[in-house]
Amino acid sequence: MYFDLVKRKKIVQEIIIDNQNRDFSVIKFRDIDLPIHCTKIISLTGVRRSVKTYLLMQTMHKLLKSGIEKEAIVNINFEDERIDFESFELDTVLQAYRELYPHKYLSRACSFSYK
Repeated sequence: MYFDLVKRKKIVQEIIIDNQNRDFSVIKFRDIDLPIHCTKIISLTGVRRSVKTYLLMQTMHKLLKSGIEKEAIVNINFEDERIDFESFELDTVLQAYRELYPHKYLSRACSFSYK
């Protein structure tokens, strides 16, 4: 059980780093924006293929351009084939991030999760 948790955290850390190194310059920007200086949770819903993921990527790009460090962005796609989480295991994402960046305040991280 402990080995499984350690393995899952390593996979999540790999996903976090992969997504932090993503090239956002290749996305097509839309005329709609999400607020980036907001202290509330924003939930984005819509039908399939309605540019939700692109809008999230555009928002991440804006955050980076505004000076937010890439290490402060936690982007997890729960359809990633490397992970298979039950809802009670979602804390693994927070644990993995804290282990990756122990000097960062989790309360200042910008989290993007989708499926």
